Amino acid sequence: MPELTSATPASPHPPASEPDVLVVNGRRFLKAPRKRTGTPLDPVPGMDGWYKPSGKGVQLLAPDGSPMAYACANGGGFLVSTHLWQGKVRYLHSLTERDEKALRITGYLHGIETAQAILKHVHKGA
Repeated sequence: MPELTSATPASPHPPASEPDVLVVNGRRFLKAPRKRTGTPLDPVPGMDGWYKPSGKGVQLLAPDGSPMAYACANGGGFLVSTHLWQGKVRYLHSLTERDEKALRITGYLHGIETAQAILKHVHKGA
């Protein structure tokens, strides 16, 4: 089962409530401010990126705010790679090898379990 926990971000930034930090397989993602996906964000020390909940999933962003992966709720949950193309987010059909390494995904089933855990954690109140 994938490691998925809440944590509090390191200072000098103001403390966040537990749901504001998502830890996925040892990688730490801070809840992104309400900005359009792809808008440059300042990296936060101690964080590996950002996450942004949506109605049908959770967008994972690189430290600079660029799209990296998406945990999709369709079909029970799975992860796909994402990127910006001509100012719009494009979704691939699966994870690239680069994104599997970045998210520490060790195989197909581990990716599905990780997506399901992310969705359950972020949308637990839904």
